[in-house]
Amino acid sequence: MKKHVDILVIGAGPAGIAAAAEGVKAGLRVVLLDDQAAPGGKVFRHANPGPVDPDERRIRPSLEAALNLVKTGGAILPQTTVYSVHEGLEVETYSPTAKAQEYKEIAARCLVVAPGAVDRLIPFPGWHLPGVFSIGGLNTAVKNGVRPGRKCVVAGSGPLLPVLAYNLLKAGTKPRAVIDASPFPDYAKLGWALLRRGFPGKAALGLRYLAALRAAGVPYHYGRLVSRAEGRERVERVTARGLEGGGNELVFEADVLAVSYGLAPQTRITQLMNCGHEYVEEFGYWQAHRNDYLETTVPNVFAAGDGAAVEGFGSAWGQGRLAGLTAAKHCGVILSDEDEARRRGLLLKSRRDRAVGRALARLSHPGPSPWALITDDTVICRCEEVTYGQVKAAAEGLPVMDINDLKRRLRIGMGHCQGAVCGQNINELLRKASGQSRPVEQISVRPPLAVVPIGRLAE
Repeated sequence: MKKHVDILVIGAGPAGIAAAAEGVKAGLRVVLLDDQAAPGGKVFRHANPGPVDPDERRIRPSLEAALNLVKTGGAILPQTTVYSVHEGLEVETYSPTAKAQEYKEIAARCLVVAPGAVDRLIPFPGWHLPGVFSIGGLNTAVKNGVRPGRKCVVAGSGPLLPVLAYNLLKAGTKPRAVIDASPFPDYAKLGWALLRRGFPGKAALGLRYLAALRAAGVPYHYGRLVSRAEGRERVERVTARGLEGGGNELVFEADVLAVSYGLAPQTRITQLMNCGHEYVEEFGYWQAHRNDYLETTVPNVFAAGDGAAVEGFGSAWGQGRLAGLTAAKHCGVILSDEDEARRRGLLLKSRRDRAVGRALARLSHPGPSPWALITDDTVICRCEEVTYGQVKAAAEGLPVMDINDLKRRLRIGMGHCQGAVCGQNINELLRKASGQSRPVEQISVRPPLAVVPIGRLAE
């Protein structure tokens, strides 16, 4: 039986919790769901073992209060996955929990999509070996008390590298090295941008992480990237080189390698809903078109937080409140003068936060260097075991009309992750394979968006 609600929020991170709380405050029927067992998102789901971000210290009490409000005035569905969406803001969900059974089909008057971001992974020789993790995946495991190995190397780009290295250190595993694709001057530019925009706490936090790593004797290599990982049954060695191939190669013994090049928004739900999207070349990712109040091109569908544009959890918290207030207004709630003033204030704050988010995203974007490392036998799609050589042969043999034509030929993006990983890279790979400058396209998505039992689909 279909459940009718006023506001459905997908994703229980800072943006989702904030949006749901605003809906409950307005007296509306609100459902907040998330595919994880506990709410809070990657930052707030677990205690932070390292230095605390000023935004985290400020937001955490408010987030806990908002979560309690939603628990008492709305419905929270953990371990619940949206696998299909339909016109009229109707979604289909799957969950193994008993509570979610009455919410298998939900029809909402307004929808707030806040699924968060995913690690941006760029293939390189050996990245498919056991023992190679994403930065976010390994950081979550470490915060859950997992000690992943004895010889860990952290690599990639973006501000999460020193965070993971520090968390490994606190967990009893001193990293063999941190290999950062960003040159050191880029960090100096970021620090200056944070100070100029009025975020000295964030600049100081980064320095505290780096100082702790230096005091522990963790080697930190700027302007280098992982060129290959090698091993028989699992990763055993990691080789790094300069961005343009210059300098001596550095080789590290390793049983664990964590590597990501920043984050990218999760856009599959907004894609399936036919929301308009744009490709941001300077950040290297797709994001949903939104107006100032975070409404997408589909009426009454809002996108908030890092699942819309990667700007950090501080910005996500404010965006969630803004989206929730606006969704309540779209549901017919007459906002008080105080709420309208709050909405205008949140709009101004979101613009300020966006500038900081863009500076962090620029730092994370690795540029063209990693693509030069890909060889013909490099696995591109781990789910379907497609290599770059196969992509190149398809591009050279028959004219590839678009990236979805390539998907049909080689099954790229048709595996377990449904293109969540390889779909990020397909444009650059096709450009490299064809040697041509091609228009950027989005890989198509289809339901089911996640793996669900065949019995659920039969229902």
